[in-house]
Amino acid sequence: MNKIQKMENEYKKALVCNPYNASLYNDYALFLYKYKKDTENSLKQLNRAIKFDPLNRVYKMNYLKIIRNRDLGVGKRYNFFILFVLGIMLWLGFSGYNNYMNMFSLFIVAQIVINYQKTLYKTHD
Repeated sequence: MNKIQKMENEYKKALVCNPYNASLYNDYALFLYKYKKDTENSLKQLNRAIKFDPLNRVYKMNYLKIIRNRDLGVGKRYNFFILFVLGIMLWLGFSGYNNYMNMFSLFIVAQIVINYQKTLYKTHD
């Protein structure tokens, strides 16, 4: 068992012993986000912290930071993908649309973009 697993086990034990400790939920959420890269579970833990201490600004700021970082990551991947697709479309455009193979390739690229956007919005919500 490595150190990160041991730390997670200790957090879980502490939460069982003290299930209403908002600070503990906040700390566990930050641990999950920083060391385990588990954004969704860290947001769940922060929701619990905010539920038990709704006036605490630190918990709310941590929640907003994690959401902002998640959204920035999605945006960067999306922008890179769009540039890649535009490059392919330009390449196809310069080679001309005089045969059916180029038009079929453009259709395939359009389908890839549409499917990628669907999955992007599913994971983004």
